[in-house]
Amino acid sequence: MISQKVYTEPLSDIIAANLRIIPPSIRAKHISDPFVTEMILEGFPLMTSKEFVEMFCEVNNCEPDTEITRILFDYVGRIA
Repeated sequence: MISQKVYTEPLSDIIAANLRIIPPSIRAKHISDPFVTEMILEGFPLMTSKEFVEMFCEVNNCEPDTEITRILFDYVGRIA
């Protein structure tokens, strides 16, 4: 089973709010801290949020105020 949360926000919100609270329904069982940096969630733990937004805009030909869809998910339970 997959647990997920889907929402839209401006890309630049990643810079404004560098920490994200992960809802308990989504959070992996082995992670006790509910706060995770945006760059860890996006898979770029060594980048700053500003570097990520610049890279994302260059690769996707968009601006920082572009509305993007965020999908936060975690695999819950056993996957057969």
